[in-house]
Amino acid sequence: MREHLMEPALFEEFCETYTRAVNEWRIAQRADLAGKEAELKKVERQIRKVIDAIKDGLYHASMKDEMTGLENRKVAIERALEIADEPPPLLHPNMAKVYSKKINALYEALQSDEGRPTAADLLRTLIDRIVLEPAGGRLDILIKGDIAGILSFASAEKELPATTVRGGQVPVVAGVGFEPTTFRL
Repeated sequence: MREHLMEPALFEEFCETYTRAVNEWRIAQRADLAGKEAELKKVERQIRKVIDAIKDGLYHASMKDEMTGLENRKVAIERALEIADEPPPLLHPNMAKVYSKKINALYEALQSDEGRPTAADLLRTLIDRIVLEPAGGRLDILIKGDIAGILSFASAEKELPATTVRGGQVPVVAGVGFEPTTFRL
C-alpha cells in the first residue's frame, strides 16, 4: 500500500483529480439542495397567493386544480428534502499531504504488535463505517469513508461511479471461511 499508493508525483496528481471530482460533485449537490429549498419557498408563496385570492372573494374552478398541483409539488419537494443527505464539506486541497502522512503513520504502526492499536485508530480516521450484509450465501462488506472513495475512484477506468463521489463506498466480498469475529479495527 505504501509503495503503490505513495509515488509522489502520481499520488499528487491523483489527489488533485480526486479532490476536484469530489468537490465538483459536492458543489452540485449543494446547488441541487439550494434549488429545491428555493423552489419550495416559491411554491409556498404561490399557495399563499391562491389562498389570499380566495379570501378576497375571487374563486374560479381552475383555482382548485392549480392549488392541487401546487400542494402535490410541495409534498414532492418536502419528501426529496427529507431524504436528501447534506453533502459533506469540500475536500481540502492539501489532501495529498494529509493522506500521505496517514499512510506512512499506518505503515509504521503496522510494523510491530505494539503499534496495532495506533494502526486501528488511523484506519478509523479513513473509514466511517463498515456494513456487513448477507447476500446469496456470502457476506458482502461495504466500506464507507474516505479510503473507500479513494480506492473506488482509483479503480474507475472511464467515468466516476456515482457511489464513489457520494461519500465513498466500496463493496468487498468476503472469502470462504471469513469469520466476522476475527475482523477487528
